Amino acid sequence: MENALFDLINLHNFSRLYHARVPVNCLEIDSIISELKDPNTQIALCNSTISSSADVKYPPRNDYRKRVLKAITEKLEATQTEICTELYEAVCASMAATDENANPTDISHRLFLFDGANPLVIGENVHQLSEGTTGLSAWQAAFTMAEWAAQNAKMFAGKNVLELGCGVGVTGLAVLRCCRPMSYTFTDGNDKVLDRLRANVSLNSADFEPGRLFIEKLDWSDFDPYRLPTKPDIVLGSDLCFEPSLFPALVSVLNYFIRRKKAECFIATTIRNEDTQGQFLHELGQLGLTISEEWKEESTSLGERMFPFIPSVQCECVIQQIRAV
Repeated sequence: MENALFDLINLHNFSRLYHARVPVNCLEIDSIISELKDPNTQIALCNSTISSSADVKYPPRNDYRKRVLKAITEKLEATQTEICTELYEAVCASMAATDENANPTDISHRLFLFDGANPLVIGENVHQLSEGTTGLSAWQAAFTMAEWAAQNAKMFAGKNVLELGCGVGVTGLAVLRCCRPMSYTFTDGNDKVLDRLRANVSLNSADFEPGRLFIEKLDWSDFDPYRLPTKPDIVLGSDLCFEPSLFPALVSVLNYFIRRKKAECFIATTIRNEDTQGQFLHELGQLGLTISEEWKEESTSLGERMFPFIPSVQCECVIQQIRAV
């Protein structure tokens, strides 16, 4: 009985990581190979992943599905395990398909599974740079912020939250799902990004109370606070510190919320370049702001995370609270 429960947990974790589109080499396939010797377990695996209604409705890139199936079948063949009809047919269909006919748009989906509830669905462009912006894809800092917010849900409960540079909505949708804020205002300066965000909000709309979610275009260099629907108690931002030419406008906006509105401000930063980070800190100092507290990304296993994500390039990611000196 204990072994059967362990097997179910392994399969459930594999399904969660698969739907989150974690890289194939991080899917912990070895942990489920022994139970996949049972053809009924192979069928259960197909039904919870590649043949599930969620995967049909919100497909990954076909090459991702193809690599997952290839990795599983190669390991089964290495143990001389017979492959069930359902799994074999899925392999054949994947090999015959191209990305164009399997998923005719440039949108791929990540699904984050919650026990007894709808998944959180994030649609993003398969190309990290598209239509002149990187904002149509999801990035490491947004998932780090989402995970941190979920772990600190009480901090957000009943609060008005505003996000700068929201991108496709990973952080905000996670906060709305896990933290029960009074309201959440998504802001970004790019129209295409806001269109993608609206599509993601629509995919998850059944899980949000009406009147608590707002979407606004916000240009930091032409900041008009009177256009915002609420006075924020908390301001969030993820991966904002990548272009030094934007730092003066960004820091000016942060300064307004911190000093004029007494908001708490937290940003998630992926440290790709120490010089760039140093320039941001200098700009903060110019307006009498500083980083008062910092939380580093916890090294928990992927299976323990609510929002598992592995970036293509590993960099340190930190949550920083910004305050007036």
